[in-house]
Amino acid sequence: MWKEKLQKASFRGIPFFMKSADTQVGRRINTHEFPYRDDAEVEDMGKAARGFSVSAFVIGNDYIEKRDALIEALEKRGSGILVHPYYGIMSAALTEPARISENMSKKGGIAEFSISFIAVSEREFTQVLTNTKENIQKKAAQLEKTAAA
Repeated sequence: MWKEKLQKASFRGIPFFMKSADTQVGRRINTHEFPYRDDAEVEDMGKAARGFSVSAFVIGNDYIEKRDALIEALEKRGSGILVHPYYGIMSAALTEPARISENMSKKGGIAEFSISFIAVSEREFTQVLTNTKENIQKKAAQLEKTAAA
């Protein structure tokens, strides 16, 4: 059953309930239009980054502490671990500041969050395999010796 597959939502280890979620998927397409032509060409640039818009909330007599913990997690620099009930565990970053709406009720307070995430991967930096500066200095030294001889 699908409900059994759902995971408890959290960001950077701070739990929240999720009212609804929208997901953005697809491909990045670059469209080329040319003068004096009635059509266009498209260039497939690969998969688009997966985006998630989440309507989340924290509730209860201790909602202020829960709200503040989630705010702190959302304001930290860089990406963090998002547990999305439908899509599982992923590294994600906010794409814009979250919006918070609060409401006091007889059952206790509630803070509702509108959060936009984007799934991110770990950066892969280019490895330098050759020290070009050192190689040039060695070649220059060899050239000086050869020229002097």
